[in-house]
Amino acid sequence: MDVNLVPAETALEMATLNGARAVLWDDELGSVEVGKTADLALYDIETPEWVPRHDVVRNLVYCADGRSIQTVIVDGNVVFDSGRATGIDAGKAIAEASLAEERIAHRLGLDPRRRWPVVKSA
Repeated sequence: MDVNLVPAETALEMATLNGARAVLWDDELGSVEVGKTADLALYDIETPEWVPRHDVVRNLVYCADGRSIQTVIVDGNVVFDSGRATGIDAGKAIAEASLAEERIAHRLGLDPRRRWPVVKSA
């Protein structure tokens, strides 16, 4: 847990530039440049893990955990915005997953009924 062993900038470069180099794709990705594929995560830095703001790279690497992500762009397409995945019907996906859960439990001989009551807010 010693942040001096791997400085935040080194850790970020390991995940981006050096990660792309490791798979021999550094000419296509790993940095934000014209002509490269860009996957971006945009953060709301008005949350506790971003304070103090004098070293946002350190905050990103050692403090941020994803709850402050506002938008994710993959290859030019917004796939997550304002806390929601885009391009899918979340309600439908959850309903389908629930049906699959019941089928799998039945196949395995498990009782799919909830053990604790689920209380829904009004």
